[in-house]
Amino acid sequence: MTQLFEAAGGTSAGTLYPNTAAKAAALVVNGSLDETIDSLNNLGSIALYGTDNNGAPSGFAAQKDAALKFLGIVMSNPCDGPTSSTGPHSAECLNYLWKTSGNAAPLGNVNPDTLPYDYCHPAGTEAPLRSETNQQAANEKGSVQAIRNYYNGIFVRSQDSSNFDAQAAAMRACYGINISKPSGPPPACPSNKACDWIAKAVADTWRQINGSCANAALNENDYVVCSTGNHAYGRSLIKAEDFNNLYGGLSQVDTKGGVHVGVSNFGQYSGQYGGPIYKATNSTNWAQLPGAAIWASIGVDGELWCVNKPGSIYRWNGRNDWTNIAGGAIMVSVGDKDNIWIVGTDARPYVWMGTDWKLITTNPVPIKYVSVSAGGTRLAVMGTNGNIYASADKGGSWTQIPGNFDGYVSVNDKYIIAGNKSNSTLYIRYFNC
Repeated sequence: MTQLFEAAGGTSAGTLYPNTAAKAAALVVNGSLDETIDSLNNLGSIALYGTDNNGAPSGFAAQKDAALKFLGIVMSNPCDGPTSSTGPHSAECLNYLWKTSGNAAPLGNVNPDTLPYDYCHPAGTEAPLRSETNQQAANEKGSVQAIRNYYNGIFVRSQDSSNFDAQAAAMRACYGINISKPSGPPPACPSNKACDWIAKAVADTWRQINGSCANAALNENDYVVCSTGNHAYGRSLIKAEDFNNLYGGLSQVDTKGGVHVGVSNFGQYSGQYGGPIYKATNSTNWAQLPGAAIWASIGVDGELWCVNKPGSIYRWNGRNDWTNIAGGAIMVSVGDKDNIWIVGTDARPYVWMGTDWKLITTNPVPIKYVSVSAGGTRLAVMGTNGNIYASADKGGSWTQIPGNFDGYVSVNDKYIIAGNKSNSTLYIRYFNC
């Protein structure tokens, strides 16, 4: 039995190594030599390559278990093991490297099933899970580090707009997105092609905006309103001016149609249902509205909604009071009366259909933030993991935008802004139009 075990690739360090009669007997299958050999070869294949005797992927949990039993190796990620420096590598290892393609940090001890696609996406034409041909091409690079360098090169080229042909090829390889080479003068923003908006958002890089924002929102005219927690500020992105004081002490803000709304929900202002709600008729005149909330959002047509601390949803009746809307939410974003989105208490996105809420099932992760542009033509959500996803077809499909934040996201037809609550930094991606 020890000879059979070692012939299949096992070592004396394996916990199943048959160095006693009892262990040897436990490895025998149905009293058959052939079945026993087949079982040991199958275990060895899983331990070494992450596939069974038929070439089917075993999954990381099974490979980790087999590696300990057969080789005495404790695998911390799918790329650990005796073939890490030479290959071939399992499909799960290659997918793990694909998920981390833009990260220079050493591979860690992670659960690959919960690791997000922070860099290249599963839709990319070079994604390893798309075909065995892709896996073979990657495995030809040899070591884990060589494959990671190969994948990282694809990701880096997808972000580099200095060479259009190289970037376009990398965009297809990394994201499965086709971008068109511009001819003549740059097109006017916004692009009339939704896919171009997504492609440009992915291809661009984040730039930090000077200022300190605990929360911020972007309107259809590229104007940003920022709340520091005790002051509100505004600036135009087109004029590239500094933030101007809008007065008002707000912890959450929104802006569309030249009107700003917000909530003071900090310290002494926070009660059972939230804090006071304000609406600015101009940059210095904030009018308090009835009620209390933790979130308020306004559409380009003046449509106004809010959510209070218990999660109840309300719609402004246009006169002097709020109408309760069925459902529960943690925040709301209004593009106009026909484009109202919430993050439900279940961390999933919903859109208002006029009489009830429709659950959007295509979004890939639990979310904590949603933003809809005026007219509803652009959407962005922030996952509870801090990743950002954008949609140009009203939630029919989503594309991850590289980057990770702990705060908020806001979108219009030309820009995405995102920020961190932890250090009040604000960033923007724009599309070179």
